[in-house]
Amino acid sequence: MRVRKKYWAEKKRLGPLNRDVIKVKFQIKKEKYEINKIGVMAVLLAVACFLTYYFHVILGICTIFSHFFYIPVILACSWWKRKGLVVAVFLAVMLLLSHHIFAGEVGLDDYFRAFMFIVIGIVVVLLSERLAESEKALRVSEEKYRTIASSVNDVIFTLDLEGKFTFISPRGPALSGYAVDEIIGHHFTEFLAEEHREPTIEKIQGGEIPFHEVEIVTKNGRRIPVELNVTCIFDKDGEVTGRIGVFRDITERKKAEKELQESEERYRLIAENTSDIISLTTFEMNPKYTYVSASCRALGYEPEEAIGKSVFDFMHPDDKKRLLPLLKKYVIAKAKKIFTGKETSVSEIIEHRLRDKRGNWHYMETTGNIVGDQMLFVTRDITERKKAEEETRQAYGELDQIFQTAADGMRVVDKDFNMFRVNETFSNLVGMDKDEVVGKKCYDVFPGPLCHTTGCPLTRIMEGEDRVEVEVGKEHLDGKKIPCIVTATPFKGLDGELIGIVEDYKDITERKQAEDQITRSLEEKEMLLREIHHRVKNNMQIINSLLNLQSKYLDGERELDILQECQNRVKSMAMIHEKLYQSRDLARIDFTEYIQSLASGLFSSYGADPSLIKLNMTLEGVSLNIETAIPCGLMINELLSNCLKHAFPGGRKGEINIDFHREDEKMLVLTVSDNGVGLPEDLDIKDTETMGLQLVNALTGQLDGTIELDTTHGTEFKITFRELEYKERI
Repeated sequence: MRVRKKYWAEKKRLGPLNRDVIKVKFQIKKEKYEINKIGVMAVLLAVACFLTYYFHVILGICTIFSHFFYIPVILACSWWKRKGLVVAVFLAVMLLLSHHIFAGEVGLDDYFRAFMFIVIGIVVVLLSERLAESEKALRVSEEKYRTIASSVNDVIFTLDLEGKFTFISPRGPALSGYAVDEIIGHHFTEFLAEEHREPTIEKIQGGEIPFHEVEIVTKNGRRIPVELNVTCIFDKDGEVTGRIGVFRDITERKKAEKELQESEERYRLIAENTSDIISLTTFEMNPKYTYVSASCRALGYEPEEAIGKSVFDFMHPDDKKRLLPLLKKYVIAKAKKIFTGKETSVSEIIEHRLRDKRGNWHYMETTGNIVGDQMLFVTRDITERKKAEEETRQAYGELDQIFQTAADGMRVVDKDFNMFRVNETFSNLVGMDKDEVVGKKCYDVFPGPLCHTTGCPLTRIMEGEDRVEVEVGKEHLDGKKIPCIVTATPFKGLDGELIGIVEDYKDITERKQAEDQITRSLEEKEMLLREIHHRVKNNMQIINSLLNLQSKYLDGERELDILQECQNRVKSMAMIHEKLYQSRDLARIDFTEYIQSLASGLFSSYGADPSLIKLNMTLEGVSLNIETAIPCGLMINELLSNCLKHAFPGGRKGEINIDFHREDEKMLVLTVSDNGVGLPEDLDIKDTETMGLQLVNALTGQLDGTIELDTTHGTEFKITFRELEYKERI
C-alpha cells in the first residue's frame, strides 16, 4: 500500500513526462517489498510453530496462546488477498493437529479457534479487496482528471488555505518557464505582475475570483496576459479546505481584440472619410436608419437628422419599387438562416434617386447586404457619371450618325476578318443590305486583288502598321470593277489592344473618269504643242533660208558677216524648238546636248579647223525651261562666235573652253573662255559698240545675272544667273 502511495505521489510530483522511469523504479521496489513480506511471514509462521511446540511439549499446557496467530493471518490476507487464506488454513490445521498429537484430544474450543482463523482471514480478504477496488477507482478517477488537466491548454492548479500551490498542471511550467518544484509551495501571487498582486489578494480574501484578467511574469521576464478564475474547495462539513483555479492564456485573444479594435478604427476612419454614404438600417420592409456616415453632409444632412427616419423618406417615389424587391430578398434570406441555420449571401446593386436638403435629386448607386440583424448599404453619388453617360450616349449617337451618313463606304472588321459594322454607303457600294453583310468574311464581300496576300491592308495593320492607304479595284456583285482608295486604320480598346480594323472606301470612279479625260486632253495639247514647236522651227529655217538667199546679193564683207551672225542667232533659237519637239518633256530641254549641237553647228558655220582650234566642254547634266533656254542659247552663240571669229587670227592654234553647271538649286554658272589674242585692255564690256556684247549684256540682265570678264590668260566670260520661272501671259 505504501509503495503504491509513494508511486502515485512521485508520479504526481514529476508529471507524465517521467512515467516510464517511475514504472521501472516502482517494479524494482515492488519486487524487493514482496521479498520482505515473504520473509516477515516466514518469521511469523516460524514463531507460531515455535510457540505451539513450546506450550505443548516444554510447558505441557494443552491450551496454547493462539492470539498471536491472528497477526500472520491478518497480514497474509491483507497482503495477498485470497491467496493469504492459505496462511489462515495452515495455522488452523496446525492448531488442530498439535492438540491431537500432544494433548490426545481436540476440544470444541479448538475447533472454534481454528474456525475463527479462517473467518477472520475471509473478513480481512473481503475488506482488503473492497479497499483495493476503492483505491483503484480513485486512481482511475485521479488519472482521468490528471489527463484532462494535462491535455487542456489552460493551467489548472490547486492552492492551500494560505494560497500556495499544491498542484499545477503541466501547462503551467510550459507557460511560465518555471519547473514544478519552483512552483509548488510558493504563493500564487509571486508569479503575477507587480501591479496585479494587491488587487488579486484583495479579491481572493473574499473567497473566490470570478474571471479576473491579470498578467503573469515568466522566468525570462516576459509578461503574459491571462484570465484567472479561482473557486473554493469544501469538505463534507462545508469547510473550505483549499482552492482550485484556472489560468487561461489570453494572448491571442488580446491580440485579436487589438486587431479588431484597430480594424474597427480603420473602418471608422474609412466610413468617416470616404465620399460614399455608409449606412445601417433596421431589418424590416420599412427600414429606418440606425447609423449614417458623415459623408451624408454632401447632401446637406447631418447624420443625426437621418437616424431614426425611414429610407423611403429620402428616396424618389418612383424608385421605391426598385428597393422593395431587394428588401424581400433580404427577408427571405434571413428566414432561411433562421430555419436552416445556413447563411445566404444577398448582395445587389440598384440605382435610385435621393433628395438633398435643398430638394434637388441626386442619382445614387447603392450596394446592400445583411450584417447581423441589420442591413448595410453603401451609397455612391453617380450624378456626374450619369451626366457623362448621357453625354457619351449623345456623342455616340452623333458619331454613329456621322458613320452611317458618311460619303465614303466604311466597315469595321475584327481580327478574324469578320465584318461586324458597316454603314449605308458601304452597303450601297457592294449592292447588299447591311444585315446581309454583317457577320460575313471581308474577302467574301467586295473582294479585290490584294485579298489573301501580304499587301492586304488588314494584314498590314495586324502586323503593326498605323495607317495603310492603297488604290485598288474592287469587284461588285454584278462583276463590275469599282476603283477605290482604301484607307485602313487600327481600332483599339481602352487598354490599347487591337480590337479590329476600320476601312474607309472612297469610290473614285468619277475621279478616274476625270483623270482619263484630262490625260486625253493633255495628250491632245502635247501633240498641238509639238506641232507648234515644229512649225516655229520650220519658220525659223525659212527665215534662215531667206537670209541665206539675201546674202548672195551682197558684196561687202561686213554686210555678209552681219547676215551670217543673224543666221546663227536664228539657228540657235530654232535649235531650241527642235530639241523641245524631239524631247519627251515639252517644258524642259536637255541643255548639255543642246550646247554640243550648237557648238558643232558654229564650228561648221565659221569653217573652224578642229585640228587648230580644240573645243573643251565641261557640261553638267542640266535641263532648262524654254524661258531660260532661249536667252542662254543666244549668249553661248554670241560668245562662241566671238571666239571663233577673233581669238585665233591667221590660222593660229588654240583652245576654247565651255563650262556649264549648277552652283546650287537656283543659280547656274556659264563660263566661255579661250587662250587666243584676247580683248583690248581698255574695253568696257558694259559700254561697247559691238552688237554681240550688247546682246550678251542684255540677255544677262534678262536672266537677273552677272557677267565677269577675265583677260589674264586670253579671254574668259563668266556669267552667273538664275533659271527664270514661267510667267503666265495674258
